[in-house]
Amino acid sequence: MKKIILPSFLILILNLYVKAQENQISLSVGIGGAHLSVKPVNGEKEDGLGVNIYFGVLYNFNKTFGVGLELNSNFAVIGRFIGVDTKVSNINAFIVRGKYSFGDSDIIPYLGILAGLYEIRPGRLTLHSQNFVVDLESKITVGFAPEVGIQFGHLQFSTSYHKLGIYKSEFLNPISGNPVSIEEKYRIWQFNVGLTF
Repeated sequence: MKKIILPSFLILILNLYVKAQENQISLSVGIGGAHLSVKPVNGEKEDGLGVNIYFGVLYNFNKTFGVGLELNSNFAVIGRFIGVDTKVSNINAFIVRGKYSFGDSDIIPYLGILAGLYEIRPGRLTLHSQNFVVDLESKITVGFAPEVGIQFGHLQFSTSYHKLGIYKSEFLNPISGNPVSIEEKYRIWQFNVGLTF
């Protein structure tokens, strides 16, 4: 199922490109930086840096308001927290996006709201105190994000702050055989530059 989503989404974007010329549908693609925060429910917050890419399609009801879909992928690495290293491979999001633009000129500021499903893939967890490594399973959660941006013709700059649901996982300690539970809160602050057609 997951292997079908990205190709299907890209085909949809290509098919809608012709309709984009009528200005009812706009397509966007971009890249940016991502600041990822992970806070265990009973622990200290750790931060990491990475990159993100996105593809989106927006239906414009008028020159001010539009609604669409966005596929967003974040890749980041998290540092050490209390004897534990977590390397985050990626967080993928399939998002519904609303956009409200202010004005109709060459420079257009806008506000957005995003909400959808986020697939968290924490990657590898290393417990240095007990000298073992565990590959954590991916989980799907819901999340949302406010967005602020500005558009110069086809070029747009934006920032968004994504608040995800709690990631929960459990695994067996390979040394003691005891179950270990993990509960973490994820936050992503994105800074993007993209093109809109």
